[in-house]
Amino acid sequence: MTNRQFSFHIPLTTRRTHRLVTAFPALLVFLASACYAGDLRLRYTVQPVPPVQGSAAVLKVNLHISGLQDENSIKLQMPVWSPGDYRVQDFAQYVRSVRATSPGDHVHEVKHPDANTWEIATDGDGESDVAYELPNVPPGLFSENVKITEKFAFYNGPAVYMYVVGHKQDPVSLQIKLPKGWTNALTPLPPAKPATEGSDPQFEVPGYDTLADSPVLAGEYVTREFNVAGKSHTIAFFRNHAGISYDEYVPILTKIVSEEVRMMGRPPYERYVFFLDCGGPGGGLEHLNSTRIGWYPQRAIRLSTIAAHEFFHLWNVKRIRPEPLGPFDYLHVPKTRNLWFCEGVTSYYEYLVCLRAGLANEREYLTNLERDIRSLQYNRARLKVTADESSLRVEEGRESDGFGGLSYYLKGALIGLCLDLKIRHMTRDMHSLDDVMRDLMERYGSPRPGYPEDGLRDAVLRVAGPEMGPFYDQLARSTDELPFAECLGYVGLRLVAGPNGAPRIAIDPMASDESRIARAAWLSGKE
Repeated sequence: MTNRQFSFHIPLTTRRTHRLVTAFPALLVFLASACYAGDLRLRYTVQPVPPVQGSAAVLKVNLHISGLQDENSIKLQMPVWSPGDYRVQDFAQYVRSVRATSPGDHVHEVKHPDANTWEIATDGDGESDVAYELPNVPPGLFSENVKITEKFAFYNGPAVYMYVVGHKQDPVSLQIKLPKGWTNALTPLPPAKPATEGSDPQFEVPGYDTLADSPVLAGEYVTREFNVAGKSHTIAFFRNHAGISYDEYVPILTKIVSEEVRMMGRPPYERYVFFLDCGGPGGGLEHLNSTRIGWYPQRAIRLSTIAAHEFFHLWNVKRIRPEPLGPFDYLHVPKTRNLWFCEGVTSYYEYLVCLRAGLANEREYLTNLERDIRSLQYNRARLKVTADESSLRVEEGRESDGFGGLSYYLKGALIGLCLDLKIRHMTRDMHSLDDVMRDLMERYGSPRPGYPEDGLRDAVLRVAGPEMGPFYDQLARSTDELPFAECLGYVGLRLVAGPNGAPRIAIDPMASDESRIARAAWLSGKE
C-alpha cells in the first residue's frame, strides 16, 4: 500500500507474532481443521442500502452455511486488521443486529463470547443463515472500508465478511444484491455465470482469503479497458469523477503494466482492476488482483507513481511474501522483519518503473532520489532504529509505516537502491535486484509457502555471491549510514552538496565508459 499522493514534481513526505515455527506442522493442520468435519458450503449475500430521507446507509450481509454434520455450534469471527494496513482496526465493533436461523425459521441462539467472535447454537441443524448489518465503516489509513452513498457503494472485504473458524480454506460463493435502479457491480473475481439483464451478480471464490482480498464497487462508475500480455485490465473511476478525461489515463496505466510485466514475466492473473476513488481518502491499498487508489485527478501524470507502486505489489507482497503474510491470521497483526522489503523496495521500483516506462526523465528520477536521501539524512531515527526493527515493531507505531520514527517505506526504498547498484557492481552487470525479485517469485511465489525470515538475504546471496552478506546486514540490520556515495559511484554518479548543503546527485564527468554503460542498463532495465 502507499499513503502518498505525489508526482515526480512533488516532494516526498511521510510514507507510511511471527508465524509459529514448529516441528509439528501436521498436528497444527489437524487442530486448525478439527472444529468441523469436512468442507462447508458457504454463500455470502451482500446488499448495500443507500441512505434515503434521513435514514443512514447500511450494508446487509447474509452468510448461508450448509453441510454442517451434527455440530451443536459453530464459531464465526471478524478480522481485526486488513492485509496491507498493519494496525488494529477492530472491524467487529461495527457489526450490528446479528441473527441466526435455520431454513425452517428456527432461531439459533447467538452468543458473543469475545469482541471478535460469535458462537451460533445450531442444535444439530444442517444449515444456518447468519445475518448482520454494517454502517459506513470509517476508512483505514490506505483505503475506504465500507462506503455507501446515494450513487455508489465500495467496500473492502475484511471490514465486511465474517468467516467460519476452521473453514477459511473452504470455497465460497458471493451474490451482490443491487438496490433498485443500480445496474452495475465490479470486482476482480470471475463471475459464476454470464450476467443477464436484471440479475444480481454472482461469483465463485476458492476461499475466504481471496474473497476478503477482492473489493466490490457497485452503482455509478465509469470504466475503461486495456489489454497487456493477453490479460484484461479495467480502470474504474468513481465518486467525484465528473469532468475527467478518462481516455487520458489508459496509456499511462498501460505503460506501467507493460513495464512491470516485462520485468517480472507472465502476469499472474486473468483480470486486474484499478479502482480509482476520485477524491476519496487514503493513498492506495493493494489486493490480490486489484488496487483501490484514493486520488485527486489534477493531472494525469500524478497517478503514475502510486499506480506503479500498487501494481508492483501483485508480485511483491501478494505473491512474494514473508511467511507470516499468508495464510492470514486475521486476529493478530503479523510480525516480520521484512516489511522494509515488501513496502520500501516496492517504493524503490515505483520510481524506476515510471522512468523505464517513459513517464519521467532521468533528471526527474534523480531528483526524487535526492529528496529521499535528504529525508532520511534529516531523520535522526535512522541512527537508532534498523530497517528490520522498524518492520518487526510496526504495530507499535501509529501510521502503519514503521516504528520509532523510522519509515520502512523510506529506508527500504534506499536500501533497494544500494542493493541494486551493489549487485550490479559485484556481478559486472550480469545481475541486479530485478533478478532477486524473479528468484523470489520462482522459489516462493504463491501458492508456495512464503519466504522465511532470512529468505531475502539468502536470495541476494544466490544472485550476487556470499560476499554480499555483510553488505546486506549493514543495510537492513544495522544503524550504519547507507553507502550512497559508494553505490552511486558504480554508475558514474556523485553525491555532492547542493543549496543549503542538501545532497544532490550529479553526473561524474570523469566517470569511466564502464560506469556510464552500467548507468544506462540500470535506468533502462535492459542488459
